[in-house]
Amino acid sequence: MEAAEGGAASQGPWRAPRHRIFYRSVTAASVNSEGLASKLDLGYRYRLFDSDSILTRDSFVGLALAPMVTPIFAQIGVAAQAQPLAVLYLEARWKTTGWFGNRGHVQTFSDGTEDFSDDRISDLGESDETFSTTSWEAELTAELRARVGPVVVRNRTMFIRSELTPPQRPGDTLYYDPIYDLLMPTSGWSSTNDADLLLMLRDDRLIVGVRHTMRDAHRDDAAADVPTHRVGPLVAYRLSSDPGARFDAPTLVTMIQWHAKHRYRAGSAMPYVLVAFAFQGDLLDAVARP
Repeated sequence: MEAAEGGAASQGPWRAPRHRIFYRSVTAASVNSEGLASKLDLGYRYRLFDSDSILTRDSFVGLALAPMVTPIFAQIGVAAQAQPLAVLYLEARWKTTGWFGNRGHVQTFSDGTEDFSDDRISDLGESDETFSTTSWEAELTAELRARVGPVVVRNRTMFIRSELTPPQRPGDTLYYDPIYDLLMPTSGWSSTNDADLLLMLRDDRLIVGVRHTMRDAHRDDAAADVPTHRVGPLVAYRLSSDPGARFDAPTLVTMIQWHAKHRYRAGSAMPYVLVAFAFQGDLLDAVARP
């Protein structure tokens, strides 16, 4: 899902209006691990500077509402967002999740040595071990970006505080999260990091590059299966670009990553594959163009 978010923006001369009602939609499907999700961020952004400088032209602060729907849970969140400079994006997000109790989720475990493979999750889904519940997460995100000519370097780090409603088995302190493909603490911290090296081509409409992804659950058992690592190519194509329009930057994204470290997936010829479609837009009529 993250592959299509915060995509390297065009560095054209357009400057956002002072006040924006901005949205971004991302729908993504993946295999190994399997996933399907649709996510929307809708919120207000306030432009900080009246500047044409590439560093401050797109600076803003904002608030957003952030729903997300998958076949196994529904989620609603709120986010405070800030981009003081073009090279730095910051976000604090809180979200609550309702797990439907289907397709083997949600599953809890007593320690990190237990089997949470795809086959095991599927088997548990056919038993009465699956249960519906709720959880909440707080996320702190920082993204650093730099561009020289057509080359973009980007690093996005997120710290996650998760709190799962006490499970049916009181001794269970971990749960499997299919979004992060991790055994995460029912009450504790995890982290993710995505590092990109990208090449912007054809007036920034074609993006090719490579991404390294790290996921880590900060667990008491210090199990050897975390952190996990995967790496591979990323390709995105922006079908059109009309900054300030209600429908802008429809983008197709494909990412293929091989697991360099994962208890069940490392060493397999089958990679993680993600396909996504993203678009965004402005819902206010006020549009500032040079």
